[in-house]
Amino acid sequence: MVGSFELTLGQGMTKRFQRVLLETLPERRPWERATDEQLALVSRQLGASDVSDIIDTLEMLTLEKEMVADWDGDTQDDIAAAQEQLATLLKHLAVRHIDLIISRVDRVQPLTQHYLRGALS
Repeated sequence: MVGSFELTLGQGMTKRFQRVLLETLPERRPWERATDEQLALVSRQLGASDVSDIIDTLEMLTLEKEMVADWDGDTQDDIAAAQEQLATLLKHLAVRHIDLIISRVDRVQPLTQHYLRGALS
């Protein structure tokens, strides 16, 4: 399920931030959204390379969302929920990695820019 961050890339490669999320919140069900407090806890275990991976994942989701048929509102909603959760995670990380996030704003799609700017506010 997209909203649970249980995304894999390429040949089943899970990104570090996804593993940390799953290890930190083992009781969370795949359909449950992480709370702000839970995401804050996860963010304390992440670094600069994770920020880059989160931004890359946001961009991948933006591109994926553009390919989803208009009639498939459930999938679009799942992608939007995942993007919102990633933006919240970035908001917690912005305290330590604001320059990295700012440096990426102009290098991504407009929808991804929206989420990055939200993380910086």
